[in-house]
Amino acid sequence: MAVGDKVYGSDYNAVQLIIKNVLGTGGNYGGGSYGYGRTDLITSGTVAEGNLITETQWNALATDINVAYTHQNNTSFPGFASITGSITWANYLLLNTYAGNCLSNRLTANVGQLVKDSVLATATASFTWSTQVQAYGTVNFTDAAQCRYFFNQGGTINFEGFGPSLSGSVQDSKWKDVMDIFGYNIGYTEYQTLLTSEDPVNSVVFYMDHNTTPSIFQSPYTANYLKLLAWKPTTSSIAWHVIYSDGHQAVGSGPDTVSSGIGMKVYRTRATGAFIGVQPTATVTTNFYIF
Repeated sequence: MAVGDKVYGSDYNAVQLIIKNVLGTGGNYGGGSYGYGRTDLITSGTVAEGNLITETQWNALATDINVAYTHQNNTSFPGFASITGSITWANYLLLNTYAGNCLSNRLTANVGQLVKDSVLATATASFTWSTQVQAYGTVNFTDAAQCRYFFNQGGTINFEGFGPSLSGSVQDSKWKDVMDIFGYNIGYTEYQTLLTSEDPVNSVVFYMDHNTTPSIFQSPYTANYLKLLAWKPTTSSIAWHVIYSDGHQAVGSGPDTVSSGIGMKVYRTRATGAFIGVQPTATVTTNFYIF
């Protein structure tokens, strides 16, 4: 069609369907990677085929596209503005381009549109130990759909170590090194690999020691390391299991000891700005204990 031609209902509806499957439930396209779950933000709707599009209808569609685009890019899409008068094919090409862009980048969220919340859960080994300690917990969503929307929106579940009370001995300092760099995030890609039950071999497993950076499926090569396991006990929760292992032997005196105060915190990073994202909760079901 020519740039100056009019735009009809069928053209408009095709673009509206695209952005509805980004902002809404994703049900028309199917697949878990579609939909932010924000049907309340969709101001546009379908129109009768054969009808010319009004400026009000077109501006509503442009607004919907801009919400998704802003979430993904932290800025309005180029050319976004209210228009008056006749809607032309040039207007259609603009919105069709950026609706398609939003669909292609639906799992991308700009860092400026995300916020890392306060600590949701904290597990602490409030005792001195020398071999291994472990703790368990869960991250909980209202239902399976909210879980899907959270990750589609760019949300992540964040795990971070801490050791503020470590005394400063050689062994404590090694663990402090580990805690200072321990950070692992479960995002959309990682969530898709989680199993439906605990499996220490095949679950998402994160190993690390004080000389390494985070890596999935990397075996530890020193005596001191931590292991983080995650799996899906239900469609609306993530279970986590963290193990801190100290196999270092002090010269002539048996196992080293680690001071109390080492632990792990669970955060969430969620959408903010263009819209407020899903906000799961987290709990520690079993605090650190020696095993």
